[in-house]
Amino acid sequence: MEAPTQVDIDLFYELAVPAHLGRSEAQAYHETLDELSLADTLGFHGAWLVEHHFMREYSHSSSPETFLAAASQRTKNLRLGHAVVVLPYNHAVRVAERAAALDILSHGRLEMGIGRGFSPKEYQLFGSQMADSRLHMQEGLQILRQAGGEPFSPHGKLYNFAELYIIPQPVQQPHPPLGTADVSPPTIQSAAQARIGGLSGPSLKPVALAAVYACYAATQLPIVGMGGVTCGQDVVDLTACGARHVALGTVLFSDPDAPARIREELSVVQLDDTYALAHAPEKTLEIGQKVVA
Repeated sequence: MEAPTQVDIDLFYELAVPAHLGRSEAQAYHETLDELSLADTLGFHGAWLVEHHFMREYSHSSSPETFLAAASQRTKNLRLGHAVVVLPYNHAVRVAERAAALDILSHGRLEMGIGRGFSPKEYQLFGSQMADSRLHMQEGLQILRQAGGEPFSPHGKLYNFAELYIIPQPVQQPHPPLGTADVSPPTIQSAAQARIGGLSGPSLKPVALAAVYACYAATQLPIVGMGGVTCGQDVVDLTACGARHVALGTVLFSDPDAPARIREELSVVQLDDTYALAHAPEKTLEIGQKVVA
């Protein structure tokens, strides 16, 4: 797959509350909303929020749909993304209902990421079996795809209903854009075969990414490169492998000339040598702004 001629820059949030910063959860939430409000005026493409549980300090984002609902009222153009809803311990019908409500509140700006999760503790506490994770993804995806239409009757091992009609209905029909967390080559291949977008981080090596992203070449589906703390070269690697959006948290540069070089290679984003999310609205201006092509 050829690198895209234009790359949209999104923002990526874990809602971290590390003890050494002395920042409260309330500050993290409200300052992040302030950042999104400003990012909306600067022309960023979107913002993504994770779903994690029981990960003290690292991520306090256990109810992303509630946060995104608040963000929808503070922004007008920013795409708002789940990265991701973990289907094995979220009932797919409830996920579809919440997604539709968010799509309405945001006037059709929701991006819906889904995934299998990875934490044994979360699986245990939410009463789900990791061995069933792929089945949850398969059957849950079918429900999300049909949630915006007429009544339907899923007959699977997990979901078996007759004449199911999801209320409310999403603004984006037949459903908001769907993507899945791509953390391994088989998952990326499955996502491409299922014709849903990919949400990939820098954990996969560029060679592996390039090989499996070839699966997407004929689909024209979006690939979103994501990173919480990301090395500057990862930005180039992700776009070179075919990512059409790059969602960034904090970007670290070891080479002082790297921002200028990456700006030239991407040609769509202005970077400085500390391209990082600041936790104060007045500093957010420093993180860069999208250049209109």
